[in-house]
Amino acid sequence: MRHRTPVLLAGAGLAALAAAALVLPWRRPAGAPVLLVPGPTVALDGGTTAGWQVVGPTGVGVVVGTALLAVVATVAAWPFARAAVAAAGGSAVAAGVTGLLGDTGMPDLGIAGLSITGPWVTGPWITVLVGTGAAVCAVAGVAVPATSIRRWGVAAAAVVLGAAATTVVAGPPQAAVVADGPFVRLRGLDRPATLTVLDGAAAVVDVDGLTGAAEPSPLLARVPDGDRGHPLGVLGVAGNRVARWVAPGAVMVTGLSAGDPVAVRIRDVAAAGRVGDDGSVWLRAVGDPPDTVRRLVLASYDGPQNLAATYLPVVTIDAPTSGERLDVTTLRPVRGGAIGATASTSGVRIDRVTPRPNALEVATLVGGLDPTCGLTADPRTAFLPTATPPAPDAQGGVWFASGDRLVRLGPDGLLRAVAAPVPGPVSDLVATPDGALVLATGTSVWRLPDAVAALVPLPVTPAGCAAAPPAVGPPARFTPVANTAGDPLGVPLDVAGRWASGRLGTGAIVALSPDGGSTPLGRRLDGELGPVVPDGTGGVWWLETTDGRAALVHGRPGMPEQRFPAVDLPDRPALLSDLGGRPPLVGTAGGAFRIDGGIAQRVVAGRIDGGVVRPDGRGWVLADGRLLALDGDRVLGPVIDAGTGRDDAGPVVVQLAKGVAANRLGLPRAHIVLDASGRAVVVSDGVALAATTDGAVTVVAQDPRLDTLFTVEGGLVRFDEGTLQRVDLP
Repeated sequence: MRHRTPVLLAGAGLAALAAAALVLPWRRPAGAPVLLVPGPTVALDGGTTAGWQVVGPTGVGVVVGTALLAVVATVAAWPFARAAVAAAGGSAVAAGVTGLLGDTGMPDLGIAGLSITGPWVTGPWITVLVGTGAAVCAVAGVAVPATSIRRWGVAAAAVVLGAAATTVVAGPPQAAVVADGPFVRLRGLDRPATLTVLDGAAAVVDVDGLTGAAEPSPLLARVPDGDRGHPLGVLGVAGNRVARWVAPGAVMVTGLSAGDPVAVRIRDVAAAGRVGDDGSVWLRAVGDPPDTVRRLVLASYDGPQNLAATYLPVVTIDAPTSGERLDVTTLRPVRGGAIGATASTSGVRIDRVTPRPNALEVATLVGGLDPTCGLTADPRTAFLPTATPPAPDAQGGVWFASGDRLVRLGPDGLLRAVAAPVPGPVSDLVATPDGALVLATGTSVWRLPDAVAALVPLPVTPAGCAAAPPAVGPPARFTPVANTAGDPLGVPLDVAGRWASGRLGTGAIVALSPDGGSTPLGRRLDGELGPVVPDGTGGVWWLETTDGRAALVHGRPGMPEQRFPAVDLPDRPALLSDLGGRPPLVGTAGGAFRIDGGIAQRVVAGRIDGGVVRPDGRGWVLADGRLLALDGDRVLGPVIDAGTGRDDAGPVVVQLAKGVAANRLGLPRAHIVLDASGRAVVVSDGVALAATTDGAVTVVAQDPRLDTLFTVEGGLVRFDEGTLQRVDLP
């Protein structure tokens, strides 16, 4: 029984105990994760990782297998029992050391669950100590002669099995860091996400909550199932507090530490942006005028509170000095204001918004209007086809991604870019205090260490660049005439404020007047709320589409609907306004059609982007980027035609600055309306071009608010978040 001594039996027991230690917690997040309930934050159970999860299936098989072999061999007094116990001890030690080394390869000195250099708990230490004890028991008390072949065999077997177990459990050397040029991959993403900075490090924000930006990605905070008030519910982090949507119209501010009593609920929130570097969120309350901005500072409130958004401090209630609409959801507050990426008439701008006594002042930091300028060192001329939300850094710079380049506006006012292209389409980025840049590309999170050092100069502005052309016309005049009060249809019908109202599912369409009058116009058989156009005599036209076929319907006050037979039409059918009481033309991707007797006859070929017809039958259509004149169903010819260059034209104001004649302009992003005098007015990128029946084309106005106009009885109306405004052009 020399192979079943008490010491050896103890070693086998210790080997079994080391294997059992794999079920203990081996790893925990750097900070205790929390559950973001709609109240004081609570600790989240299950934040630790067990040993079997750390060493993986192969490691578990080796540790458990060698421990089982050691127990069986010792109990059965097999000759290689000591070698089996030694191999089991070596496997356990290897597993514990692998766990303590972690993903960085640096040892952790945590003792009794108190980690000094990493997020570890007692499990790996127990495994190392118990495994060492098993190995010591295996070689203790060997009672065979020193010259015996058996002793050398036991020692050799112990060394070989222990080394093999160590190699298998520890695994191959760490894989090389995954990199794409200067970008280092931190982790993968399997859902849309944004980034924030927490305790000086980047964190990933998605629908589930917050996780670390690098592998292993510790859970930092989780949103409860069924309590996700927004697809990307977390607005951001400031200090030890987080702001997030908890329900439609409700934002909650809570702590990020278990037991934090902060639970501030802000109700009646219509829109909110992201948490900025100054610890605040810009938002708008339900019922606020469209240009109102309020400010929520996350650190301003303590304990449980429930307050309406209208009690928050007001940044402004007036439109920006530029006259453009302000979208708080795109703005990131910074000290003294906010920054954001704004879709402009051509490309994207990076803007800084600064509160002033009377309104918000919007200053363009980066972004010109001329696509031919390209990306230049001068931010005033640089053209940005796309841009991510900008991110400030600690040195006073502003970072953003445009196309496949990372760009920085430096404190010296110059643009520079990272020479290497980004490893994928960038959806969000943040600058961390250590000078790195962390970016999300949709499938991965990447890090650019020492980002400023990776910058290279950009080209100077090329000759002929017209990035900031002068104004070409006066502004328009806007007069409020009615408010649709959030009606699901809310289509204006005349310049006096009459509008079409509808309710989803009922199909009923009613004309409402500012004085409260109501006139039924008809009922849609499909129950939808598709667009309607006025007929010039108090009624409306609409299209009902069923099984791919479109039926024209005429609704008139006090009369039954007039329904035309359904016909087959190309994609994207839309009615063109005709104020003469006639059945309107239908514009499609394949031409403009007249519906007559169950047949759709093509009147104009090409892609139709809009059209209008006066009461006398004279009309105009936008076809393939050209303005064509009509007389009834007869095409008279082009009024505005840029020829072969119409598809590559820049904004109208840039073309005019370069000397292009008004009747040779390309018309990107254009639509056409009729003003109060019956002029056809083409609006493209905020520039209004009037076309007369004799073919003359002149610039009559320039105003960014002109890009959303309706042709109605008596002139033009603009729809502005429920407010109907009559538009008078010079």
